[in-house]
Amino acid sequence: MALERRQSPLVEHVGDEAHVLHHRDRLAVAHRHPRRLLAPVLQGVEAVEGQQGHGLARGVDAEDAARLLGRVVVGDVGIGRRHLSAQVRRDHGPIVPYRRGRPRLHGGRYRRPAVIDLHVHSTVSDGSEPPGRIGELAAAAGCRAVALTDHDRLDGLPAASAGAAAAGVELVPGCELSCEWDPGTMHVLVYFVEPGDGPLQLELVRLQETRAARNLRLAERMAQLGLPVSYDEMVSEAGGPGVGRPHAAAVLVRKGVVGSVQEAFDRWLAKGRPAYVEKERLAPAAAARLAAASGGVAVLAHPLSLGLDPAALEGTVAELAGLGFAGVEAVYGAYPPAVRDDLLDLARRHDLVATGGSDYHGRYKPDLSVGTGRGDLSVPDELLDALSARRP
Repeated sequence: MALERRQSPLVEHVGDEAHVLHHRDRLAVAHRHPRRLLAPVLQGVEAVEGQQGHGLARGVDAEDAARLLGRVVVGDVGIGRRHLSAQVRRDHGPIVPYRRGRPRLHGGRYRRPAVIDLHVHSTVSDGSEPPGRIGELAAAAGCRAVALTDHDRLDGLPAASAGAAAAGVELVPGCELSCEWDPGTMHVLVYFVEPGDGPLQLELVRLQETRAARNLRLAERMAQLGLPVSYDEMVSEAGGPGVGRPHAAAVLVRKGVVGSVQEAFDRWLAKGRPAYVEKERLAPAAAARLAAASGGVAVLAHPLSLGLDPAALEGTVAELAGLGFAGVEAVYGAYPPAVRDDLLDLARRHDLVATGGSDYHGRYKPDLSVGTGRGDLSVPDELLDALSARRP
């Protein structure tokens, strides 16, 4: 099956009607190369029109739309289904089936499927935007639902819920737990848990008490190293209760000691660096148990951060599935398409939900935006339904 490139405007034919796509509805191609079509499977848009079956997939791309004026036409292919010819797979690379089924009709036209973002941070932990604004940002990105997942805290959920309701977006309550895992740290996303008196909520209160003491030790360590960061400056930078290393890093950037937050971590604040101070963490088994006891589910966040080779990651995910984990964050904002592809297969092999999100932190991770990550992220809303079905 051959691909034909045409130098023509981006036009989508729906039945007897044709309309020019908006500049936001650009064809997203993995690594900006037409041999691997990413957006059709991220967005799940299926269009078979006319005798040639033109499939024009609509997606999100941060690059200039002028790069995408060369239209790609795929003959007789139902994009968004797992049924793709072997020839297409051979010629144009693997297509990741993040979404199945036909697109939805709206006003006589196909409309872009609903998307979600299940990994967002606010000033309650280490993000730069207040929790009440998260819903507004999600709505602007076209999200149907957004999860606030501040580190080890649920404090921001009431404000986030009110803001999301005002923006017409569903707020998924959650948090991100830091867990101890040999040889390093594991992050675990917990969903469907709200503030209250449940087992996880009470454990988070205890952890926050230990974190406050840790932040004081961090400020003392930085002073011993001659770094111009005080505890009060960290608190002021945080703008909320979730004080931590990103705020110390931001102070170092502001004072010209380092050029970026990442440099601050690489030189001073990351685990094993001179200013690092250890903090108490849960075991993954405890995280899964507490989440379930509180009505929630546990999901492995950004799996590559574990630093494991493929075989070790496979074994770890199998172990987590045995502990009661519900999912793996496969569609992660900072991962390229090929990695998402592999993680989707990994989740499927262990009967886990392949979740996704941007890991938005505002100015502390300026390359990641709510809903779109680095520009090519699109998490279908069916994943939220699948995740909810795993609740105890």
